[in-house]
Amino acid sequence: MLHSLVALLAVTSALGEVSTDAEKAVEVLRGPNVVDIGDAGPLESERVEGEVLVANRTPGGEPGFVLIPEIRVGTPWKLELGAAMVLKSPAGEESTSGAASVVAEGQIVAPGRYVPRLSLKGRLIGPLGEAGVSAEAMLLATKHFGLVRVHGNAGYLAIQDAADEYLLGVAVDRPLGTRVLVKGDTYYLRPLGEEAPTLGAGVGAGVRLGQALVLTGAVNLTVQAEDVGPRLLLGVYGIL
Repeated sequence: MLHSLVALLAVTSALGEVSTDAEKAVEVLRGPNVVDIGDAGPLESERVEGEVLVANRTPGGEPGFVLIPEIRVGTPWKLELGAAMVLKSPAGEESTSGAASVVAEGQIVAPGRYVPRLSLKGRLIGPLGEAGVSAEAMLLATKHFGLVRVHGNAGYLAIQDAADEYLLGVAVDRPLGTRVLVKGDTYYLRPLGEEAPTLGAGVGAGVRLGQALVLTGAVNLTVQAEDVGPRLLLGVYGIL
């Protein structure tokens, strides 16, 4: 009887470790920005993440090389701080333009049985050059349905020397085991001026290559009036 009890405890302990390892692996998969619509929830305390994305078109669909390095840092107060840079080299032009941004995201409502996690995100964007600073405020919501997560974003962007914009979007993601995560999103971006609104959609995936490294890829499509812009995005994400 004693031997049987010891064996049962050993198996239970092993299963617990496997479950914990699996949950940690899925959390790593859920870290990267695979598509445009993001999930609510700042990083855990003292966690640092870095990501580098490369695209063949700008977010608006114009052809050109785009490089996006980004870093995010968690704090003990359910507040995440981050910084990013977007460098664009439009097709047919020799010059490179870009913008740098700083971001803060904090949880405002903890997730519950019927309540999604809610976060508030603020971003300041300063183009490289003499242009002014723009600001963005975003409300993010995430709700779990088993392994599936549903995200909603609502944001307002105040742009220097241009019409302000607001954005509404939803996204869904699901892990496939502990090595792959798939995600899809769709959004509506509306300038307050005379410019036509933009509809966007994307599908992407992340593949875990190690304990703290994920290779990401996504295909996005933006539609504005009669203009259609496909976009291919590749990236590498890691926990530093």
